[in-house]
Amino acid sequence: MAGIDYKYCDVCNKRAFYDADLTYREATSMACTKEMGVKKDYKLGMVGDWVVLCDDCAPKYDIELRPVSIGD
Repeated sequence: MAGIDYKYCDVCNKRAFYDADLTYREATSMACTKEMGVKKDYKLGMVGDWVVLCDDCAPKYDIELRPVSIGD
């Protein structure tokens, strides 16, 4: 099983789920790259950005969706 077939938790970097049928490509936009110490990030076709939390981290964190403020 290739590492790219896993989506890792954005908090602890633990494997969150596996799906070899997802079509990932290397992120080319800074908006798709997380500041989690990972040199490469991958995105899923037709998905702009997403957050994944593993079962251990999900009860400890909230995900907030807000518009991007340009120029702040």
